[in-house]
Amino acid sequence: IDAAQDWLKFAREKYGKADDPPITEEDIIYQAGVRTIVKALEVSADAVVIVCGLLYHPMLLILLERMGMPVFTFGTESPYDDERFAVSAKLSTVASVNDAASVDIVKAMVAAGGENTPIVHMPLGYNPSVHYPGFSDKVEGAYGEAPPAHDVVFVGNMYPSRERWLTAMDWTGIDLGLYGVFETVAADSPLRKYERGGIIRNVATTAIYQRSKVVLNLFRSEQFGPDWSVIGQKTGTAVNPRLIEAAAAGACIVSEWRPEVEEMFGDAIPLATTAAECEAHIRRLLGDPAERTQRAAAAMARVKGHSYTDRARSIVQTLEREIARRYPAIAA
Repeated sequence: IDAAQDWLKFAREKYGKADDPPITEEDIIYQAGVRTIVKALEVSADAVVIVCGLLYHPMLLILLERMGMPVFTFGTESPYDDERFAVSAKLSTVASVNDAASVDIVKAMVAAGGENTPIVHMPLGYNPSVHYPGFSDKVEGAYGEAPPAHDVVFVGNMYPSRERWLTAMDWTGIDLGLYGVFETVAADSPLRKYERGGIIRNVATTAIYQRSKVVLNLFRSEQFGPDWSVIGQKTGTAVNPRLIEAAAAGACIVSEWRPEVEEMFGDAIPLATTAAECEAHIRRLLGDPAERTQRAAAAMARVKGHSYTDRARSIVQTLEREIARRYPAIAA
């Protein structure tokens, strides 16, 4: 996105005219994604996979369709952006949502637009080249210093719903590390003293998870518009990438409850429905290294089969089935 914006600004300054219309967000998004089509042709791709899809211009999906290129759009933001995602989904060969509760919702939106794109549920996953035990040692070797370590760490943007959970807990005697965007947090919030960094790379996140005693997983309920303005509320049911990545990395986790979390992890992860329950889990685990080790091993076992390598196989299989359904002569 940044590179596309810089290129358009350069082209405008060098070749533009005084009466040219201003560069729009649509122009930037189009420019950012157009290379996808060129690359697909360069490598003679069999299919194109679009991750998220919210910042992929719909016209590019139309052009891929005109090329006869199968497209799988892998949704990552359900249920918060289902309306926007449906625009990409209806122009795809197949689309997936990461929250099972969003399947029928997005399917209905696609049908209302006159399309019948199959919408499937596909959870998020983890990167097997990063999220595995011992990765933090490689980070230390690469950067020449040990990643930070905390009693409890949370990496994620500090949305109001998360802020309410964290401020309701007593952190006395606990080294809490918070990393992420604090755009909606007041300057005098008690959480400011635990702020350790803004947006950090995923490799650093993984290393901090492995060096900390407990990883905290909280969800959000806000839908955001421009400039971090809250425009609505949505409650999801699915696991998030933080949870799967931390489990694959061998971290001990305490998580806010959601149906799919309980379904995937069972009793491997202590789940909480209130801040008081969450604090009780954390304090118990901080005092019991053996339980932390046992919980971490159990959670890691539960995410076996949920890597993005596994997701890639599922995407290919799903696309092949849909192509065979649409074009039986080609499949034969």
